[in-house]
Amino acid sequence: MEELKQYVSLEDMAIAMIKLDFEYQDIKTMILRRTLVGA
Repeated sequence: MEELKQYVSLEDMAIAMIKLDFEYQDIKTMILRRTLVGA
């Protein structure tokens, strides 16, 4: 269940960044970094 919450927050963050017109590569890098740090 905790993993699901983490995934949803990542998804929300990605959606927010897309709205802010971030580059896709930047989003991937940031999510990867967060995922590695959270592991």
